Amino acid sequence: MHYIDTFNKQVGDRTYVLSVNGFADQTNEEFITSRNGYKKSPEPKSGALFRYENVKAVPSSMDWRKKAVVTPIKDQGQCGITQLSTGKLISLFEQELVDCNVNGEDQGCEGGLMDDAFDFIVQNHGLA
Repeated sequence: MHYIDTFNKQVGDRTYVLSVNGFADQTNEEFITSRNGYKKSPEPKSGALFRYENVKAVPSSMDWRKKAVVTPIKDQGQCGITQLSTGKLISLFEQELVDCNVNGEDQGCEGGLMDDAFDFIVQNHGLA
C-alpha cells in the first residue's frame, strides 16, 4: 500500500494511477515466477513483411476495445494461456483450449504461443 500511495501522490505526466488488485500481496519475484509463462516462438511462422503506414497524425491514446478490434481483458489467473486473434471479434472459450490443448507446444497452463493455440483450434474445427 505504501508503494501505491507514494506513486499516486507523485506529480508527473502519468495518465494512470495504481490501485490494489489481485497481485498486490505478491513481491516482484513472486509475480514474475507466477506470470512469466510466455514462450517466444523460435522463428516467425509468417514471411509477410510489416510496413508502416503514414503515422503523422497519431492520437494521444487509443482504446482498441472501442474500435471493436479486441475483447475486454480476461484474467487468466495462475494459468499462462495466450490470447487469440481470429480475425473476428469473438470471445473464445479459453478453458477448452487450456483443458484440451495439452499434447502440443502449449501444454495447457504452462504458457504457449498464439500460433500454436490457433493451429489447435483450426485442427479441431473450433472451440465449444
